[in-house]
Amino acid sequence: MIHHQRYDAAEFSMSTFLMAIDRGVPLIGIPVFPRRLFSQSCMFVRADSDIEKPEDLIGKKVGLSSFQTTLSLLAKGDLKFEYGVRWEDIKWLLTTPEKVKFEPKAGVEIEYAPKGTDLGLLLDNHEIDAIFMPHPPHSVMKGDVKTRRLFRDTQSEEKRYFDKSGYWPIMHIVAMRPALIEEYPDLPAALMDMFAQAH
Repeated sequence: MIHHQRYDAAEFSMSTFLMAIDRGVPLIGIPVFPRRLFSQSCMFVRADSDIEKPEDLIGKKVGLSSFQTTLSLLAKGDLKFEYGVRWEDIKWLLTTPEKVKFEPKAGVEIEYAPKGTDLGLLLDNHEIDAIFMPHPPHSVMKGDVKTRRLFRDTQSEEKRYFDKSGYWPIMHIVAMRPALIEEYPDLPAALMDMFAQAH
């Protein structure tokens, strides 16, 4: 959808959508948000880790799928603005190429893992210290690698965050081709109604 406009409408990572728009990719978003997540429940450490709070991540290495995915962006923002931890002071290991190319901020330590790397195994082997992902890696889901969430009472922390901000973070948006909207101007509203009825 980003590079070849192969679909009339598609679900997008919110951050990738914003980066694409900024680079002039012809897309129009409609206010349909198929996925929302809090970052706090997506931060994992080893079950026996001595990392107990966000500031313990300073100087540590954290695994992500990619740097620009919305969850990665939200988690880094929450570290800085909610918990006072500069994400620039953390080392990042990525497993997926970026969908929209960008130049990382100077001084930020970013590495790419070989294709097919299971971050759970790296966590288990003490090669990384934490994982920020919407879903834990396969090795964690199977129970081969024992993990826990960084915030031990995640539900209470997310409720505190929501009560403070009144915000349930948006992960995904629905985007359409502008040419299609020019041809069918009622289509965005029709799609919005369809998603509302499906809810």
